[in-house]
Amino acid sequence: MRKDGPFAMPRKKNRIQTSTLTHQVVDLLKERILNGELTSGQRIWAADLAKEFGVSLIPVKDALLILQGEGLIINVPRRGSIVRQFSLRDVIEMVQVRQILELEAAALALQNNAVDERLLEGLREHNEVIGKVRNDQGGWAERLVPYRNDRLFHELMVSVCGNNLLVEWYKRLNSQAQVIRLTFYNIGPRGDKTYNEHNAIVQGLADGRLGDVKLAIKNHLKSLVEDYRKAAKANPASLGLDEGGEPALPHGRRQLKSKKSNAATD
Repeated sequence: MRKDGPFAMPRKKNRIQTSTLTHQVVDLLKERILNGELTSGQRIWAADLAKEFGVSLIPVKDALLILQGEGLIINVPRRGSIVRQFSLRDVIEMVQVRQILELEAAALALQNNAVDERLLEGLREHNEVIGKVRNDQGGWAERLVPYRNDRLFHELMVSVCGNNLLVEWYKRLNSQAQVIRLTFYNIGPRGDKTYNEHNAIVQGLADGRLGDVKLAIKNHLKSLVEDYRKAAKANPASLGLDEGGEPALPHGRRQLKSKKSNAATD
């Protein structure tokens, strides 16, 4: 067949379209994971998604591979793709890395004079949402809103540091952290902890006192780990863990409890 024959352009166009479809599926699935529609340990059925999205299995499977590379999905032999489950050790190690990145981002932001009223107002807005819906209020969807604002609070704080690579790494890590945040939904709220700990971070930034900001970040993340340890010991199944702190076996279409559980953020 000639290179400039009638089938040359369609083949090239199809490759571009497939790539576009794949990234559209990636975006849709990631949004569902970050918003709590797909939860830790929940199986993802490629055939169902292909039917829902009106595409072939190829872009769906390619999307799952991309999300697997981003640490949001794992492939379990004989069970297929599931939303990643994190061990207690995974959580501790993730918080340690978050602390390193957040402390450096805060130092760079203050050093570069990037902390302005617009940043502070954005952080306060996210935290006020957390403060208003931190108890058993509203329906399932309403009580998931604080988790989204918790993720966005931290991403906004890091986003002004001026180091694009740090921001990129942190955003990827924070997406994984969101899966962990959402497991708190099943074990009850952290009360006023997140709201007050975030306020301390914002106040330190507003005062331009790096020492206060670093201390507030450390206290916030330490508090998170302590609460997670307690929950893992008292009720590991609620976090998708076994008694040893390892991920429990996936249990199909696992959902966040929507009626009896209280909302919580980290």
